[in-house]
Amino acid sequence: MVDRAAEGRDTWYVDLVSVEQDGSSFAFRDIHIDVMVPTDGRHHRLLDLDEFADAIDSGMLSATQAADA
Repeated sequence: MVDRAAEGRDTWYVDLVSVEQDGSSFAFRDIHIDVMVPTDGRHHRLLDLDEFADAIDSGMLSATQAADA
């Protein structure tokens, strides 16, 4: 998911999610990693890696889901 309003027109805010489909239904699960991607040539930034680690440690994310992230 990309929210360009979060940081203005020059940056994309990307929330990493997993998507599961069951027939015509979709389930979206937050993977706890966010990425800020400036569109003006600056380097991207990874955010919330502490939340990602906590989710793995607590069992909210499996090793397979973490590797996919």
